[in-house]
Amino acid sequence: MEMIVAVAKNRIIGNTLTNTMLWNIPEDLNMFSKLTRDHVVVMGRNTFQSLPNGKLKRRINVVLSNTLSKSQEEEDDLFFVNEQQLWNVLSNITSGNSKKIFVIGGESIYRLLYSWCTKVHYTLVDLEPTGNVLFPFLRETLQEDFTEIETGEWNYSQTSGIPFRYISYSNRKYNI
Repeated sequence: MEMIVAVAKNRIIGNTLTNTMLWNIPEDLNMFSKLTRDHVVVMGRNTFQSLPNGKLKRRINVVLSNTLSKSQEEEDDLFFVNEQQLWNVLSNITSGNSKKIFVIGGESIYRLLYSWCTKVHYTLVDLEPTGNVLFPFLRETLQEDFTEIETGEWNYSQTSGIPFRYISYSNRKYNI
């Protein structure tokens, strides 16, 4: 299981009042798409509801929620599960294939699945937006549990000019 997250300098990752992206960095979205395409993404209900076009295409979407939406119909690539069902569903989805599982948010999902992650794909966004959803771990905490295996240079979005950089971590206990 791998975690993928874009985090502002002040640890903000979202805002439940607007439930929309807090910045526009198409390059990061392209990287996200490249990493997760044809794999499994696990997210919370708020993250799912923030997706502008519904489920993520060319991925198996697993939405973790204690208040499953009865109005949502499950499909071959969309599952609504509670915490007790999660492991069985993920096991069934990935059995006999090479699909990776990516944890894509939000805050409580990152916290819940952190210890299961072997790798973290971390985009540091050089902004301090207003929001009420935090990435639950300080970079210092990540560095205690994970080894920083790659740190990219600062890039500037061609669209918005926002500075960002990619950092990859590997979990020490899995020694990957």
